[in-house]
Amino acid sequence: MADAEAPSERQPLLSAVGVTTTEVYPIIHMIRNLTAPDLTYTLIRPLLDKYGAIQRQGNMSVVFCLLLNRVYFARDRHLTTAALSKTRAELCEILATRALREHAENMLELALALTTAWPVYSGAPSALLAHAREEHDDDLEDRVGNAIEMAILGQAKRFIKSSPCQKVIDGIWR
Repeated sequence: MADAEAPSERQPLLSAVGVTTTEVYPIIHMIRNLTAPDLTYTLIRPLLDKYGAIQRQGNMSVVFCLLLNRVYFARDRHLTTAALSKTRAELCEILATRALREHAENMLELALALTTAWPVYSGAPSALLAHAREEHDDDLEDRVGNAIEMAILGQAKRFIKSSPCQKVIDGIWR
């Protein structure tokens, strides 16, 4: 008797009507549209405000730090974290490009932000420095390059193609 009440194994789990009336296309494009204003104003804008405030206080290393983190995230090859790290790397590039735009009116600031070799351990806790020196036999590379070099290492093509970055590259080239 219980077998007679159970649905047949040949019946689909979803009815044809349910499948054909389910709206899929709008959802695909809602997900695909990563430039949507709500994403910009809920994720990118608050981060840009946070890092922009640091830049406005005089710390010109923000662009370099974002690009250095892009390299770090892009090098992640771990099976479980690589996809998330790739997304983080892309976000770092977007933020670096937008942070650089804050200097776009001043060629000297642009050049400083892009060509200064920032000391990566500046501001690090002394315990971290001591531990790093122990592991590397006091041979710490304090300066690993500048923002342009980090963009090249991280293959940040959109950053390199941005107008402010191209302005500095053109100035160096001439």
